[in-house]
Order: sequence, then C-alpha cells, then structure tokens
Amino acid sequence: MTEFRPDLEAVAPGVHRLRLPIPFPMRWVNLYLLGDGGTPALVDAGYPVAEARALLREALHRAGLRPEVLLVTHAHPDHFGMAAELAEELGLQVWMEPRELEAARAYQPEASTWDELAHQFSEAGVPAPLVEEVVQSGKRVWAPTRPPEVTRALRADDQLELGGRRWQVLVTPGHAPAHVCLLDLQSGTLVAGDHLLPKITPNIGLWPAGSEDPLDEFLRSLAALRPLPVRRVLPGHGDPYDAFPDRIQELMDHHRERLQAVLHALRDGPRTAYEVCMTLFGGDLDSHNVRFAVVETLSHLEYLKRRGRVRRTDEGVYLAT
Repeated sequence: MTEFRPDLEAVAPGVHRLRLPIPFPMRWVNLYLLGDGGTPALVDAGYPVAEARALLREALHRAGLRPEVLLVTHAHPDHFGMAAELAEELGLQVWMEPRELEAARAYQPEASTWDELAHQFSEAGVPAPLVEEVVQSGKRVWAPTRPPEVTRALRADDQLELGGRRWQVLVTPGHAPAHVCLLDLQSGTLVAGDHLLPKITPNIGLWPAGSEDPLDEFLRSLAALRPLPVRRVLPGHGDPYDAFPDRIQELMDHHRERLQAVLHALRDGPRTAYEVCMTLFGGDLDSHNVRFAVVETLSHLEYLKRRGRVRRTDEGVYLAT
C-alpha cells in the first residue's frame, strides 16, 4: 500500500501540507495549501506522475477547496512540473518569478542548454560516456514538464493576500537563480521551498543558464534571512521545523567546511573538477547524482576562484593559490 494519502495536514496558521510522490531520491515533495479565508492558493505543483495527480485531485476534493492561485517557488521539475496542466484544468492563475520561468524554458529537452551542460561537464573532466549518460538522464527528468503561462510576475518584497493572510515575497537565490520564499510576519511562518531543507543541504550548483556565483548568492540569502522573526519553517522536502536560526548556521557551516574540503583536495597538486568531485562525493554515484555532484563542486571551485583562493589553468585543471 502506498505511504501517501490524500490528506491535508495542518502545519501552521492557515496552512496545510500535502505530500506528493516524486520518482527521485527525495521520494516526496511538499505542496502547501493557503486556505484560511480570502483567495485560496497552492504553493508548488509536484511532478507529473499518475499517483501524484490522483492524490492532489482527491485531496482538494476532500477539503472542498478550489485554489485560485498556484505560486511556484522555483523552476525545478518536482516543484513546477504539473503547473501548466493544473492551470489549464483548474483555471488557476500561475504566479512565478520571471527568471525562474526562463530557467523552466532553458531546460526543456530540445533546448541548447543541454549542449552547454555537456560541454561544461567535458571541460570538468567527466568521461565522455558518463557525460552523455548525465545529459540523457537529465532530459528524461525534464521531458514530462511544460513551462506554464504566468499570470503574475513575482518580485522581491511583493505583499500577497492569499488564504486570508498577508505573505511577503522573499527572493532567495542559490539553489535556483530566483528562488522564492513566502513569509507571514503575523504568525512567523516561512514557506521555504528548497532554500532551507531540514536534514540535507539544498544543491547549490553552477548550471548553464543559471547564476554566475550561486554559492555566494546562497550564503548572502541565508545572511539576509537570519534576522527575520521566523518561528516555523515549511520546507519543500522533509518535515516542518522550528529551529530556524540553528538551521541557517548549520547550512553556513556546511559550506565553509566544503570549501575547506575543496582546498584540501587540491593540496597535492592540480586536479580536474571531476577529480575534486570524486574526492568530495565518492565514485559510487549514478548519472542522476553525478549531475548534481559535479555542478555543486563547480560552484565551490568558482566561489574560491573569484576570491583568489584557486585558479583554473589553460589545461582546465584547478590549483590552490
């Protein structure tokens, strides 16, 4: 029997959670229904697989709620994948940050971005057969998705009246170029997407068509959030939690430690980015996880390069300076 049920769980004032299955290692994604009066809204859309579709429709039917707005935190397939079909079927308005919509378009299977990714991985020293495998597995992940028609372009500090509460838009780049969080100052609730996951660190990758220095953007985003009066965090994966300042510090510490690990990997001489990646993550990774491990390694190397701690030679290898 499936572990997923079409039941909405109250997780914060005016907010209910629905877990939907995804065919990836994270196993499920959280959708949040903002529906305590006013304009009901759904945050994130899940990935287009049959079980997720059925669960979402049954949950909305049981709750007797028909959302009017679908707000997308960021353009990764497990968060926006069903957005276009839900908008068409339910007549939802789709609200999304414009740069995230561009990212959704950039990684459609026919896009040239995949050629850029293949070139980037080849330059990083990834073996050619594995490069092809990584690209093809990535295309398969994105193939069922369609970029939605966006009704409202979200901007930093927008004030949204949704579900009977006022939500402030926070743009928190790092995991995605213009990742969006929502803050209800009255209750101290932060709908955090993948920016603040409870048990794992979100992937901070140097992707084609993405940010030039994503790790710097992520660390700055964390620092900007730290002073906010958040009492409850609603993440995109995992369970809601309350230890907001502690989690921010843990994430900052993690990346400082990883930067040191990158420098340690270069202590004995030049290495390709792929060799550094294998030192950090090990060699027993499938193509899905190699994709994320390599771009994460590249983001840390880029961060160090921009700050004069490493340099990249004409031969494409990295040296500590």
